[in-house]
Amino acid sequence: MAEQENKFEGIKKPERLFSNYERLEVDFLNALEHQDEKDICKLQERFNCEFNEDLEGVKVLFGFRKYALAEKRLLDFRQGQAEEISSTIYKELTEYEFTIVDYLIKIYKRPEEARNLWSILEKMSKVYGIHSRFEQFKRGVIGQVTVYKILEKLGRKPQLSSPEEDAYRAIDLWSYDDTAVQIKTSIHITEPVIIGISEAEEIAFPVVRVKDEQKNYEEFYNSKFFQETRRFKTKLNKYAHKVHKNLKGYLIIVPIDEKYVDLDTGEPKPSLVEFFGKIISR
Repeated sequence: MAEQENKFEGIKKPERLFSNYERLEVDFLNALEHQDEKDICKLQERFNCEFNEDLEGVKVLFGFRKYALAEKRLLDFRQGQAEEISSTIYKELTEYEFTIVDYLIKIYKRPEEARNLWSILEKMSKVYGIHSRFEQFKRGVIGQVTVYKILEKLGRKPQLSSPEEDAYRAIDLWSYDDTAVQIKTSIHITEPVIIGISEAEEIAFPVVRVKDEQKNYEEFYNSKFFQETRRFKTKLNKYAHKVHKNLKGYLIIVPIDEKYVDLDTGEPKPSLVEFFGKIISR
């Protein structure tokens, strides 16, 4: 037995991509800043060989470049700096969001890697001129990971939706195979909001509790979230008729606050899981 242990003693454990941030800065960001397409392609091939135990991480890293270019096209279009955009651009964006959410779900117990991932992506967002959108992008991704992990802990068999369902049906997750979930995030609300949606029932939208800069609390009716809930119900009803299934839904608003969520991994705090369990298990 001792001989067998000695046999493997000198074997180096495969390095994971986001465990060495300094190396990523030197190799990857340098190639990126020079915008050399050939160098970037060669580097991706090299990383695929060197990090063959973490190919999903390589896909997330290099995929953000395509995402950032698509986001920049959309940003330019909205600001009147581009005449037209492809009708598939939203699917391009949601495809990458699916990839990174899936990856973070798998590495959520390795917080250092998650922190390094977000740090490198933020620097990339500056290179591609979309830094103004980065925090919103990160909050959206973290919100999806958080809700997925909560549903998993509650035994509700979560699945990520397809990029098409996300882009055109506003469905982020499925719980079992008949409950669609749309996720919103907010840095202003102080408590989670969960709205149940069914075809037959009217929407009962709760008041939202928020805090101001002086950390005073106020409750108010949020018409923006109410309208989004109505739109989600309409899309869900149309989709239910198309697939001939009786679908239910939840619109969930997650407070992006370290009181409830790890802001890099998306891991929910026990109090947040408990809150969800009291409502969703009904």
